[in-house]
Amino acid sequence: MPDRPWQRIGTDLCEHDGKQYLIVMDYFSRYIEIVHLNSITSANVIGKLKNMFARWGIPTEVVSDNGGQFASTSFREFASQYGFKHVTSSPHYPQANGQAESGVKIAKRILKQPDIFLALMAYRSTPVHATGSSPAELIMGRKMRTIIPVHPDNLEPEWPNLDLARKKDAHAKLNMRTNFNLSHGARNLTSLSVGDKVRLKTDKEKHWNDKGVVVSADYRNRSYEIQTNHGIFRRNRRHILHTGDEPWESLPTQEHVIIPPVSEPPEKCLNRNIAPDSTTPNVKHNRSIDVPTNNNSSQDTRDIPSQGYKTRSGRLVTKPKYLQDYVS
Repeated sequence: MPDRPWQRIGTDLCEHDGKQYLIVMDYFSRYIEIVHLNSITSANVIGKLKNMFARWGIPTEVVSDNGGQFASTSFREFASQYGFKHVTSSPHYPQANGQAESGVKIAKRILKQPDIFLALMAYRSTPVHATGSSPAELIMGRKMRTIIPVHPDNLEPEWPNLDLARKKDAHAKLNMRTNFNLSHGARNLTSLSVGDKVRLKTDKEKHWNDKGVVVSADYRNRSYEIQTNHGIFRRNRRHILHTGDEPWESLPTQEHVIIPPVSEPPEKCLNRNIAPDSTTPNVKHNRSIDVPTNNNSSQDTRDIPSQGYKTRSGRLVTKPKYLQDYVS
């Protein structure tokens, strides 16, 4: 939680009913701004942000995704001119800009209401569970007057207990992080160094196909720039596999089938009723087993030659390709 209101804000674009909106949320108070955009150009977005800054002041840090409106040269010049730090989340990793993503969900619910402005006032004047205070109280130091009757004394400016708000906010975030990590099986990944050889894969891709080398690292945001044959890509640590790592995702998708050795010569198993296994009660075990005619009676099925053999009935038996690849 930042030290003061409007110190760090998250911004994002959303579409509702065919219209584009700019969503801005304050990390400290959860105060939300919803602005309609006639166009989604950088110039239009910058103009709307300037209007907000004139009302609330210039924030210290603005967090956004890597959309063209925020990655343009004009937006970099805007950040330099107004003196704020522009931080972008890793591509294909919206969790890094979670506050703005949360603001988009809230904004879409507000935009569905019959009276958008009453709905917006209702959100701003309602205490947030994480802090125990309303966004209006934390950003303005006073409650808002809405259509709900309220005593005039309750509208007197009075800052809420900020220490208590910070403790409640930290507790709520810890619970959310713990629950998310447990439900998604999250684990800590080791940091990478410049020069490490890695592979890349986003959540929408199935295999670690792209190879590259780490050329820069942002350890605070767990974001890295990777030099590949296709250019330089920025990725979150979650989408990077170090060549020394051996997670289950890196294994081939085809299952490894290991044939256990038989404890008896194959010919002793012919026409013998095998006792049913408790783990496979529905499998019938009273079938005859075809075995190759081979002088070595102790040979198991893993010694099947790659060119195959013929059974006594004339059927050709060959070793499957995946067994040739993975079982010696």
